[in-house]
Amino acid sequence: MNKIGFYAGSFDPFTVGHLRIVLEALCKYDKVIIGVGENASKSDYLFEAEERINLIKESIYDFLDWYTTIPYCDNLPSEVERIAFERLQNEKDCISFLAYQSSTVDVALAYGAIALIRGKRIGCDDEAEMRLASINQRLLAIRKAHLSMDLIPLPKEDLTFVSSSAFKELCAIYEYVAAMDFVTPSVHNVVMQEYLKDWFFDAYDFVARQKGCPHKMAETEWNKLVAAYGNRKYHNFSHLAYGINFIIISKETIPDDFEIEKFILAWFYHDLIVTGNGPEEKTAKKVFSLFKDEEIANLVRATNHQGNAPKNTFAEKLISDIDLAIWADEKNYFNYCRQLMIENEGVKPEIFWKKRCEFLQRMLEKDKIFLTPFFGEKFEEAAKRNMQKELLIICNHV
Repeated sequence: MNKIGFYAGSFDPFTVGHLRIVLEALCKYDKVIIGVGENASKSDYLFEAEERINLIKESIYDFLDWYTTIPYCDNLPSEVERIAFERLQNEKDCISFLAYQSSTVDVALAYGAIALIRGKRIGCDDEAEMRLASINQRLLAIRKAHLSMDLIPLPKEDLTFVSSSAFKELCAIYEYVAAMDFVTPSVHNVVMQEYLKDWFFDAYDFVARQKGCPHKMAETEWNKLVAAYGNRKYHNFSHLAYGINFIIISKETIPDDFEIEKFILAWFYHDLIVTGNGPEEKTAKKVFSLFKDEEIANLVRATNHQGNAPKNTFAEKLISDIDLAIWADEKNYFNYCRQLMIENEGVKPEIFWKKRCEFLQRMLEKDKIFLTPFFGEKFEEAAKRNMQKELLIICNHV
């Protein structure tokens, strides 16, 4: 008989802590069922149940990508990760998903589970888990049924304070970069789409009023951005959110006459086109045709780091710096490299590595990567260290 574990939660959204529990459970059970609870009295979910299930699946795909993406694995896979990877690759029925509204106990019993799986964070969940276990045991006693209560501790201290609610709290105060630690890249990208929409509409509304553009086009333009950014691995809504976060962080250095709405609008559009020859110029022309504003178009052009795009104004220098801020991020730099490589999976590996090396070497030869005092002082040295590490990894791999 198959040993089936039932892992229930609201998973709004699914975090790296949740993912770790699933990986651990795959080492203990023949099958793991992930049940996404739907509370009819609760109306503040970010996503509907089926959307949350899709995000759980995306998290698992991200794990598989992480495991197989060489050379950008920042640490060797653990035994748990190895076992879980092999099962997910080779056993299609080792995991399943369902949305439900009834009692967790009843659903688990109906699907043949022998245990209810819960995660336990160090020092955080004792009282809550004891209360939940007590309720479930009472429900089981009424039904004359039995389910084990399998409390799986999270083995990593850095997962202790990871939770869906903490993730949403960070996003609510625009700390989108810190929120990256709490979820996998694909989940972050989808969630950022929800949080950034108001930023875009506010900037679009301001510029549209200023330029006499039709306001009714805002929704159409947003849908174009969703189509362009939604399914990419790096040049996506997470990248846009990263930039918005640093616009806020660097705001004290911005001059009083700075037109922030134009800047934000340019930021939203700057990666609309990322393939072919001269994507920044093509995007700049599209932006100019929309808003008839050369300043916004030039800001888009300033995100071209391949050639000698003019970066004369403070705004042009700032958007260039924000676009490269990830380079100085010791925690997220190699995740950026990994996502960029996956995004370019259609390019032959030897061509990708060759072009990547050439680009890194060319950037390292510059007197300075960052052009504004704020980013130059705080980011320059860390960025060069990360790039040099990447070059060494590529040389050892290729």
